[in-house]
Amino acid sequence: MLDVVRIPITKEGLKQLTKEERTFLLLLGYTANQITVLWKLIIFSTNQTPNDPVEQRITGAQTQILVQQIIGVLWETWVLVQR
Repeated sequence: MLDVVRIPITKEGLKQLTKEERTFLLLLGYTANQITVLWKLIIFSTNQTPNDPVEQRITGAQTQILVQQIIGVLWETWVLVQR
């Protein structure tokens, strides 16, 4: 099961953050959403192995594309956090 973590921050609390801190917070949320969607697509694409060899190659290629996308998002997030 998925645990939802709430971060209790009010509108006034957001206003107290600097512009850079607000931007960073929003970027982290956006990144979390991207990773979640891509991860669900990877799980969906690897859910079954087709019997047809052509379909196996196509689904394998699609899965590789999705994995490359999630690796790119993770790398960009790592660079963002390091800054």
